[in-house]
Amino acid sequence: MLESLLSYSKLERLYISTGIEVANAFKYLELYFNLGEEKSIHGFEKLIKKWGRLEREYVRRGFKTISFDAFVNYAENKKLLDTMMERKYAEDENPIFYAEHFREIVERLTMEWAFVEAQS
Repeated sequence: MLESLLSYSKLERLYISTGIEVANAFKYLELYFNLGEEKSIHGFEKLIKKWGRLEREYVRRGFKTISFDAFVNYAENKKLLDTMMERKYAEDENPIFYAEHFREIVERLTMEWAFVEAQS
């Protein structure tokens, strides 16, 4: 994967900016569903996958991930993420993959939306 070739600082910048972008776009997800904006939903899903790839590389390098809520808080009120960056996992600590969990939630919502649309 190309993510493994990135310097740490570049990886961190991309991971954080992509997480913030997902948080910002999430505000419009319901609107996308209601308007039937499949292209926008597909673009959102691609963005989540990008966040997931960056997150996996961040973990591979030993760093703790940043929660989706932290990205939302930053997007809504510019609460700093500085205290959440560059934190290393302890050897016995299991990583948390927020992007993967979030992707699963969005997939469920997309399937539910498609089912409701099919019933209409």
